[in-house]
Amino acid sequence: MKYEFYFLRYKKIKAPFEILLNSTAVGWKLRKYQNWTDVHVDKKSKEILKEEGGNLIEENSCSYNNYGHISAILTKVASWSVNKDDPNFDLLPSELDEYEILARSCKLGANEPNYVDQIIENNNIQLDDVPIDKRWQLFTFINIVEYFKSKRFVKNKDAWTSLLINHKTYSYSEYIDKAYLYVFNILGNYCFDSNMLNNKEGLIEKFLQEIQVVSKPIKIDRGNKKIIVQESKVLIEYNKVDASVFVKFKLVKGQLIIKINQNHTVMIGRNSYFKPYQDEVFWEIVGQSLLSNIGQITLIEKFYASIGRVLSDQK
Repeated sequence: MKYEFYFLRYKKIKAPFEILLNSTAVGWKLRKYQNWTDVHVDKKSKEILKEEGGNLIEENSCSYNNYGHISAILTKVASWSVNKDDPNFDLLPSELDEYEILARSCKLGANEPNYVDQIIENNNIQLDDVPIDKRWQLFTFINIVEYFKSKRFVKNKDAWTSLLINHKTYSYSEYIDKAYLYVFNILGNYCFDSNMLNNKEGLIEKFLQEIQVVSKPIKIDRGNKKIIVQESKVLIEYNKVDASVFVKFKLVKGQLIIKINQNHTVMIGRNSYFKPYQDEVFWEIVGQSLLSNIGQITLIEKFYASIGRVLSDQK
C-alpha cells in the first residue's frame, strides 16, 4: 500500500489538508524529525523534512510530491508512540474505525450479493431501479460516502460541506457523484493518473484497490434468497501488532470486534495453557458474554491483558 493512502486507513497519520490546517505546528515537528534517523525512510529524508518543514512554517504550503515520504515518516513516529521504551518502527498504527467499517462491509458484500441488495434498499433505493450489473458499484459508492461522513472530514466542513448528502431521497447518479467528488477532491490531484480522473467508476474502483479494500464482487449469484443477511454481533479478527498486546475489544455500530494479536506468545506458543485461547469458540463465548456487559469493555480488556502477561511467563 502506498504511503500516500495511509491517512485513509491508519490512525495518527495526517492527511494533506490536516497538515495545511496546522501548518506551523506540523512544520516545526518536521524540523524536529530532521535528526531523528530512526524515523527516516532513506538518505533524502533529512533534506525533505528540512524543506517541507520550512515551507509549512513560512509559506503554509507543502509539496504533494513529497507527501508520501512525509506520510512514511509520520507512520514511523506513530509506531514509536505505541511502545516508547522498546519501539518497533516497522509496526503499523491501529486502523481507523471508519476504515474497518468500510473494509468489513465490502468484504461481506463481495461474498454475499444479498447483503449488497440489502444495503441498497436500506438507503431508500428501489432494487428494480438498479440493474443487477450496477448494484455492486452502487453498493461501493454508498459505503464510500458513509466513510467520508466520519468526524475527521465533517469537522472540516468549510472544505466538504458542499459534498455532504443531507436529504432523504437518493439515486445511483447522486451516490456516484458524491463518492467521486470525495475521492477526487481529496486524492485526485496527486494520487491518480490524470487520464483516470474523468472515469468515475474506474476512479472509485482504483481508490478501493489502493487502500486495500475489496473492489470487485466474488459472488454474484443471488439465487432465490430474500435479503436476510445480517452481520454477526461478534466478529473475531486476527492482526499482527506489538507482541506485548494480547487482545483488543472494540464496539463498532453495535458489533463487538475482538482483535487477537497473532504475534503474542499465547497465540504462537505450544504450551497446553495456551490452547483455550487459540480456539475461536472461546472468544465467541467471551464476546457473547461481553455484549451483555458492554459497559465493562475497558475493564475486561485490562483483565485479558493481565492474563496475557501471566501466560507469557509460562513459556
